[in-house]
Amino acid sequence: MALDRTRRKLIIFGGNDCIKESFSDVWVLSFDDSTFATGSWSQLLPDTVGRHPAGRFGYAATYNEAKGQLFIFGGSSPQHRATSDLWVLDHADGDSGTPSWRPVNCIGEAPQLSSPAAAFDIASDLWTFFGGSDDAGTSRRDLWQLAGLLRDARSCQWSRVAFTEPWPIPRGASSAVSLPVGHAFFIHGGHVDRFTVGDVWTFNETVPR
Repeated sequence: MALDRTRRKLIIFGGNDCIKESFSDVWVLSFDDSTFATGSWSQLLPDTVGRHPAGRFGYAATYNEAKGQLFIFGGSSPQHRATSDLWVLDHADGDSGTPSWRPVNCIGEAPQLSSPAAAFDIASDLWTFFGGSDDAGTSRRDLWQLAGLLRDARSCQWSRVAFTEPWPIPRGASSAVSLPVGHAFFIHGGHVDRFTVGDVWTFNETVPR
């Protein structure tokens, strides 16, 4: 989900009913005022003339508040397979124009990931992903970055970041945040096999983008 603070909108896409079905619908919670205390729900109905993402859960999302764009990446398909597609919902706030989905194709091969730790650094236009599970259901410990998504979606580029130990063990569903100061990416906890962990790690980007 994503929060548009300027327009006071909470935007939610997809998910799973924890039993079987995965969804592809979009809902918007419109808050009444700047206190974010009360509001009302409405279903967003994007233009269906073009393509749209299949139902999924465990995807990563980020939001471009300046243009009202919701980006989603990866996740688990209705067949519970990790995906690698990237989509943007234009006018996701429902007020700035007609909502519509379109795929985004970036340079390089995107990873197939479900439930990665993901955080977007808007200052450097850099989306960072760690871990998650791949198409075989194996937990990962890769670090991936997608650069240039907001600057020009036609020139956005995937890269896998090399690292040295110490490094977090494979895991999924970690919390993550990016800080523009020092280009730091933090993760906390997550699922390791059948267990949960509570450790905290940080990766510092040494070269500003």
